[in-house]
Amino acid sequence: MKTKIFALALVASAVITGSANAATRTFTISDGMFTDGGTFGGSFAFNGSAYQYTNVKIFSKGGIFGDYDYSDRDIDYGFANELVLDAPGQRFFNINFLNSLLGAENPSFRSSIRGYELNSANDDRRIKSGLLSVAAVPEPATWAMMLVGFGMIGATTRYRRKSTAIRYA
Repeated sequence: MKTKIFALALVASAVITGSANAATRTFTISDGMFTDGGTFGGSFAFNGSAYQYTNVKIFSKGGIFGDYDYSDRDIDYGFANELVLDAPGQRFFNINFLNSLLGAENPSFRSSIRGYELNSANDDRRIKSGLLSVAAVPEPATWAMMLVGFGMIGATTRYRRKSTAIRYA
């Protein structure tokens, strides 16, 4: 009886699984250093299900170009002095300031699956990262299949037939 209830619960949990939703990811940039001594940092969030960038805060301190600080709750498209994120929903994006915040060229932040760049003033201030690595997380269905497989292996090794007879047709 317990085996039937367990099997029924296992089948029900496999059939009635929730759908996977893309969560909001927050990216934090800290302790970035330009070659001229200036530093930069900040953070922004990306909502995968809505393809939306929110809570953008990017700043630079010191160096030959002075300081700038940009903070905005959400991204507004097409207004002067606003931040523009190109190609939302892609695996990469560019952040470009429509108005110069450093008194020279417009700074930009570029991200991709391979890394990121922060450019300013015709490459006088540039930083590039190496590869970004993200640990893979298996989905619940994968875990369920693994558990069922391990359970079947355990049941097979535990249960032995008392007598095995070879029959010929």
